[in-house]
Amino acid sequence: MTRRSFTAFLTIALFVSTEAAAAVAQKRSSPPEAAEITEISLSYAGSHFAASSGFTLILRKDGTAAFEGAKNSSREGDFVGTFDKKEFAKLAKFIVAQEFFALENDYIENIQDGGMTTTRVCFAGGEKTVRNNSWRKSQSADNRLPDIENAVSAIDSRLLIRWKKLKK
Repeated sequence: MTRRSFTAFLTIALFVSTEAAAAVAQKRSSPPEAAEITEISLSYAGSHFAASSGFTLILRKDGTAAFEGAKNSSREGDFVGTFDKKEFAKLAKFIVAQEFFALENDYIENIQDGGMTTTRVCFAGGEKTVRNNSWRKSQSADNRLPDIENAVSAIDSRLLIRWKKLKK
């Protein structure tokens, strides 16, 4: 898979699943259980002045992962990888315990050139996306959102994923 087709795939997959899930999520009366979670992603769009361009990390229940790192991110380029499915199960349980599905959809402040973190959790029948550019506002959620963001990125930072770089 080339870098261009990988980027196109990620963009289309995120858009289609977001639109379809929005309608389904409104009909659901109770939050999903950990076992229903199929995919967890964390994206960071860095600020222009900070020279931090961002990344997208996608973790799947089957133990596969994808990473797209822009210039100046922790890992530049497109990668696919694998990790222990038990780590996904632990992360899904943590997300449910932190009541991710009860969080607001946006923790946004009018901050010039602020970075934006987007956390997305897909489950059987829908998904929930939370956007965050405000450390102060997300702290008002009892640290749940920053704790979830840190737990997702920890799967990668603790070197639990065996990455393979895709050719351009």
